[in-house]
Amino acid sequence: MNKFLQLGEVLESIEQHSDQSSLYLTLDEGWNERTRCAVLESDPDEIAEPLFATEHGLEYALGIHSVRDVIDNVRQQVTQPSLRILQQGLGVDP
Repeated sequence: MNKFLQLGEVLESIEQHSDQSSLYLTLDEGWNERTRCAVLESDPDEIAEPLFATEHGLEYALGIHSVRDVIDNVRQQVTQPSLRILQQGLGVDP
């Protein structure tokens, strides 16, 4: 589904996103929980960015599998981490 999300929403609901998806956002701004982003399906045979991303000035940031790996690592270290701790694990400004 092509729609805007907030980065905090994506981090808190990472289990709902396919490993075939990627996180797209604006790379020229600092990231925080309100950063506008999109989780878009990636076509391994397609070199170009998804149309939704290019139409809205979003760029590839990370594969969802990489985001999930970071979040899983944080959750192994901290029981029930807050959104702030998840953000710090990903290098996002709280």
